Amino acid sequence: MRSPWLLVLILAAGVATRPVRAEQGEGMTANSAMSRVESTRAQAFGGGAVAVGNDPTLVLVNPAAAARADAISLTAGGNQGDFGDVVGEAAATVPWGPGALSGGLHYYDAGQVDMYTSAGDLWSAKLQQDLLLTAGYAGPLSSRVTAGGTVKYLWSRFAESVSAATVAGDLGAQVRISPVIKIGAALLNAGAPLRYEDSRASLPTTLRVGTAAGWRFASLTGGTAQDTLILVADADWLMAEQAAGYHGGVEYQWRGLLAVRGGGRSGTAGEPRGIAAGIGLRMGPFRMDYTIHFGGIVAIPQTASLTVELGRHAPTAPPASATLTPGAPVEPPAKALPLALPDQQTQLLQPVELIPAPEMSATAIEPVPPPPAGDGMIDDLNRRLDELMDQDRKEPEHK
Repeated sequence: MRSPWLLVLILAAGVATRPVRAEQGEGMTANSAMSRVESTRAQAFGGGAVAVGNDPTLVLVNPAAAARADAISLTAGGNQGDFGDVVGEAAATVPWGPGALSGGLHYYDAGQVDMYTSAGDLWSAKLQQDLLLTAGYAGPLSSRVTAGGTVKYLWSRFAESVSAATVAGDLGAQVRISPVIKIGAALLNAGAPLRYEDSRASLPTTLRVGTAAGWRFASLTGGTAQDTLILVADADWLMAEQAAGYHGGVEYQWRGLLAVRGGGRSGTAGEPRGIAAGIGLRMGPFRMDYTIHFGGIVAIPQTASLTVELGRHAPTAPPASATLTPGAPVEPPAKALPLALPDQQTQLLQPVELIPAPEMSATAIEPVPPPPAGDGMIDDLNRRLDELMDQDRKEPEHK
């Protein structure tokens, strides 16, 4: 296939996503699995969430998102796009040492193209097919800072006739600056361009920064369980296109069972790039996420995923109480407090019931007084010993 036809196919594959810049077949950013594969939860945030942590499904937004994973996590999902294009993914996260290993297999199919040759014959072929393999590690650098990195291998084929491959990488970090606010930054898809014969397609290398804020409070429906509110705001810079993008979203978690999400994104000069809404449902170790996009060109893009957690670590047992000294004041036990947000509680969690600790006064435990003098078990033993000694003295007299 000649380069002009190849350029047409690459441009056609990218029409449903970002704008494409091309100068004599060089320097364009084509549609690929790197730009099409996106977390279901992140899509509902308008594509944001670079500062949201403790969620392994967000590692393609920021590799540091899995740093505090405390259970094996398996995720499978799929996406139907504007033009019948399809995205599928299978990913896993495994706690390892102080952090967690992550890996995934992602697939992108841009659909079929039908074209007529100069002789009037119909020619049909798969427009584009991509495979994206990822492997990474993330862990805490301190109690407030987490960081991670991901290596990516992308194989892409056009029109079932030409293919290209490249290696890229992601780096990211998150910093908790207060109990309710985190900031994050990530460099995504940094690597060599894809080369199809005489054509070159740049990777969607992106620098992204953002913030997330979260609050936990008594559930609106009463009881002792708590609800969670999370706000997300991101900005990114697509280097090949020299274009900026903005993302924002909100999530409300009800009693750790149901999450309702919404968000939007915009591009350069603020033109709309989509509004999305989604839900998340937690049932035991299973978490289901669904997102729908509004304002699609041809269809209504939808995404769904299922995450299963295995072997969640039990919380660390509190230290044993110190030996009480008679007469010393007794401190009442500290009440359980919610973990800091959004560093620890930004994934959809099991309901948490907070039971107030019983209040104890300083005199709740009194020292046991010693037994009165001249009484007790010791005196009884002394009496018995005297009786035995008297008996031994009397026995020789009888003999």
